[in-house]
Amino acid sequence: MNMAGKLVAVGTALVLVWATGGIGSAPAFAQSAKPDPASSLWAASANAETGRAEADDPAADGGSDGAPEGAAGTVDPKEHLDAESPHEEFAPDPSGSSSAESDAGEADGEDAEPTDEKPLKEGILAVLALVQGDGLSSAASIERSGSTVYANGVPIVVKPDADGKAYIFDGAGTVKLDETPLASGSKVYGGGNGVDIDGNTSISVEAVSNISIFGGGYNGAVSGNARISVANASTGTVYGGGFSDGSRAADIGGSVSIDLAGTGTKSKVYGGGSAEASKGDASANVAGAVRISCENFNHQGGSSVYGGGYARTSSAYSASAQVGSVQMEGSGPTYVLRGGGWAFASGSGAAHADVLGAIEIVLTDPDVREVYSGGYADGAAATADAASVDTTVVGGEMMMLYGGGTADGGSANVAGAANVTIDGCSNLYGYTIGGGSASNAGSADVGSVAISIHDSVGPVEKQLGSWVAQAVYVGGSASGAGSHADVTGSASLAIEGGSMAGNLYGGGDASGGASATVKSLSVRLSNIAAYMFNDGNQDVAGLLSLFAAGETVEDGSSSLVQDAGTSSFPG
Repeated sequence: MNMAGKLVAVGTALVLVWATGGIGSAPAFAQSAKPDPASSLWAASANAETGRAEADDPAADGGSDGAPEGAAGTVDPKEHLDAESPHEEFAPDPSGSSSAESDAGEADGEDAEPTDEKPLKEGILAVLALVQGDGLSSAASIERSGSTVYANGVPIVVKPDADGKAYIFDGAGTVKLDETPLASGSKVYGGGNGVDIDGNTSISVEAVSNISIFGGGYNGAVSGNARISVANASTGTVYGGGFSDGSRAADIGGSVSIDLAGTGTKSKVYGGGSAEASKGDASANVAGAVRISCENFNHQGGSSVYGGGYARTSSAYSASAQVGSVQMEGSGPTYVLRGGGWAFASGSGAAHADVLGAIEIVLTDPDVREVYSGGYADGAAATADAASVDTTVVGGEMMMLYGGGTADGGSANVAGAANVTIDGCSNLYGYTIGGGSASNAGSADVGSVAISIHDSVGPVEKQLGSWVAQAVYVGGSASGAGSHADVTGSASLAIEGGSMAGNLYGGGDASGGASATVKSLSVRLSNIAAYMFNDGNQDVAGLLSLFAAGETVEDGSSSLVQDAGTSSFPG
């Protein structure tokens, strides 16, 4: 590689050396929070999440997929948000403007291959920085091409200097490695540009705006771990892994760790890599575990957090962005959170964004519009499966939670258990669904379901003139012939303490010839107080209504509980 200049570490001194050459390259209450796919506002938010250019494209991990059809009098939650909801500040942007942060754009221009030849003053600046081991063990270079930085495994910190502009510093944050500031819209890769890196990567971003981050390389693998830390910064898309367009693999051989702290919004966060198969079979897998920790997600206006990776193909090539396992923890306002990855396949090739192991999600004092515990598969040849899912919500409030994945013509199955625990939630005002969501002949089955709700509140609220309350489905939700979101094993629901009203369904929700069956069921309700409210004339006690089976909207659909099992109502 030819270099415009380098800083050579000699002992404790840095010496600038210039080189010549070119530059390299029916109940009492209606059910609240019912997503309506036909709603223009809902469609805008769903489309914003997919990041697609087509305004009428309903596919996304937005919650419209397979949401239960409600009884008469059900109110669209988005209308509620726009009307009198106290959560309006986190409602989706009707303009769908967040689609500008397009995932598809990573392949179609946003992550276009850098220009190979540039004038010297605009070319690649190579800087030698110390890679600490036992003293001065080795040296590696960072590269910069325009607004893109390739750290090549060198630990770096991106932060403002005294002039308020963002610069690249060494891993300690003390030595500036480049005198040219990073502009808004820049990209930073922890790995290399078309080369493999033997070792780990580390990127810290502090108090800057609109920088996209990749823990791995651009068409280059990383043998070790990838670490990303973002503090008090508003970023573009954050990927824990690398980017591959099929020219070369961009796998991570170890694990990924992403820490999001302080203030600032994040457009999208993926724990895994981005594989977009435009030039060949693309691979941006993470062999080990993905860990995402966030003290305050602060995502709004249709933005999303995914535990897994992003795999996309519109050709005969295949894309893979799988991860070993996922651990997510955090708090604060989040529009959409998904435990798995997102796979899209529209050509003859396949897309895989599976989580090969377990998904664990823990949310403390959140304000969440939608939690989809599994992955999202879009297209018949797309998979976003997971081995098991365990989701825990402590405190806060929540509109919608799915225990499984979402399949729009693909596969988003959970092979094992889908467990949901809700403890001390002050406002369960929408849907809790134990299984997955399937449409367009998709498959979102789960092996078993266990929903446990403790000391929480399910209120009765007035939405656009109707009194509404929550609904709990132990099974999944499926719409359209050939779609299934079944619970293939046992299912259970336990609610203890708290006060709540609403509807409890032992099965799933199916329409249009779909299947959302539950093999066996047990229900335990204990020490639950009525939710007291005033209807304008008198105080009224809102109670729970239990339906042992599920809900079927059209003939030919199935949401049966094959074995009702046991029910217990002590107190």
